[in-house]
Amino acid sequence: MKLFYTLFLVIIARMASGQGSGLTRPHDPVALTGASLPALAGAVPTSLVGFKFVGGTWQQVPVQVDERALLDIVKPYGALTTGTPYAPSPANLRVLFYTDAATFTGADPEAGFDADDELVFMASDAGGRATSVPAPAGVVASSGQEIIVTDPLGGVGYVYLFRNAGTLLQGAGVNYVTYTSDLATTPGFPANLSGTNAENTTVATARYQWHFSSEWVSDELRLLTGSGIDILDRYKNFFANGNCIRHEDAFSASENAFVTVKAGPVRVIRSYMGAVSGPLTQRTHWFYAGRHDIATDLRVHNIPSVQDAFDYSPAATGMTYRNNLNLAGVPIDGSPDPVVLGNLAWEQVSGLPGTLSILHGRATTLMAADATFGSYYDDNRTTPASNCTGDGQAWGTSGVSVQFLNGTVCTDPIVGSGCGTTSAAYRTLRTTRTLYVDAPTAPASTAAAYQQQRDNPLQVAVGAFAVVSAVGQGAVRPNVSVYVQPGAGRVSVAVGQPGELRIYNALGRAVLSAQLVAGTTELLLNERGLLLFVFHSGDQRTVIRQVLD
Repeated sequence: MKLFYTLFLVIIARMASGQGSGLTRPHDPVALTGASLPALAGAVPTSLVGFKFVGGTWQQVPVQVDERALLDIVKPYGALTTGTPYAPSPANLRVLFYTDAATFTGADPEAGFDADDELVFMASDAGGRATSVPAPAGVVASSGQEIIVTDPLGGVGYVYLFRNAGTLLQGAGVNYVTYTSDLATTPGFPANLSGTNAENTTVATARYQWHFSSEWVSDELRLLTGSGIDILDRYKNFFANGNCIRHEDAFSASENAFVTVKAGPVRVIRSYMGAVSGPLTQRTHWFYAGRHDIATDLRVHNIPSVQDAFDYSPAATGMTYRNNLNLAGVPIDGSPDPVVLGNLAWEQVSGLPGTLSILHGRATTLMAADATFGSYYDDNRTTPASNCTGDGQAWGTSGVSVQFLNGTVCTDPIVGSGCGTTSAAYRTLRTTRTLYVDAPTAPASTAAAYQQQRDNPLQVAVGAFAVVSAVGQGAVRPNVSVYVQPGAGRVSVAVGQPGELRIYNALGRAVLSAQLVAGTTELLLNERGLLLFVFHSGDQRTVIRQVLD
């Protein structure tokens, strides 16, 4: 972690104290586990607050802590009946759940901020670096943690976390996402062994609105960056064309339960489990201001295939559908068009209602002999290939497809559910969708740009809130001094105790590493431009910035 931290300091050294963030990812969250913030361990989760430093002043920013716990995978069903409906999972299989006192996961067994918990803020809320300034008012100054967020594609920003010493609100008076629902109880309601739990639930941000009419039924999407008209008929799941045995309506009408429903200042989390004969199949939504993440964990006996697709509404007529295999795109108009099928990285629909970019991903232990991954497309208002649910039409119905290659592959971890008698008999499959909402004028390249960002995730380094000064030549710290002889490529380093000196250039590459003894050492260095000198001695680290002309 120390080397990781110092590599980023090379880049950020270019920024003057108090300037704003250089990050350009306004829709992306930054999530930190408690394990990466050991100095804040044990804090009351709601007591942690965040700040940015801009224009020489502190500004509070919203952060959110979501508690999690490793629980036996059958735990969310523990209260469905008077007894446990399933035997304990094989080998005490445990899954990391977001906990929720109002659902069957229950509250986090560890009340304080622990290693499993997650603290999240938005990259857009980062600021510049705070140096030579006191901590903001209302916090425990000694608790400060400096979070350095670096974009591998360019840009860096800082957020500072503290323990609240007064009456500061964790959300800083901000709610980026709102959750409104007519559920009988809030935030969740009891699981149902049979019959649909109908609901009228809307998740809304400044950029979009998403609607649920029951657990698995998403039936409205409005892109508020455009006309705001509802372009979604259904978020559909089905086995195959014309096969109406399983679909999202059947999932919601079967044995199911909410795992988590949490609305905070930064995001809304909604997670539910149970899909007919896949009672442990789970879908989780993370709603952010301009982004919506969806993960589906398939846990079911052997099935032939599954389609995961957005069926748009007639209001999407005139929009253009494209993906990484069909860059030119085809019109969504209810009339069939030839579309190349295959493994999808991204999709996009754009037009007057707005632009929706969808990134696809998966994490799986399935092998090549187990399954193939492809795509699905149907634009046919008169004779749709699959019309089990929704309005009975297909308007640009599109998404991903998984074809299982033999009759023995299954993803259910429960012994005796069709996967055999040992836990090793099952595979895991998590598919993900990441949705971004932009204006109607967003170029076709937007989705590919989001994919590049996804493939180059934001990097995070954590350190104590402390001063790291920019210096000239000469002595800069007790026991450590550096003298650079201008134009001669010579560096003289004096240290009071043995340790390792590492020198990095402006690109973050190590240009020299040397073990030093106490005293003065002269080094040759044929480098120009901004350099970072980092001296390690035991657990102590001294960071010195120098500029060679």
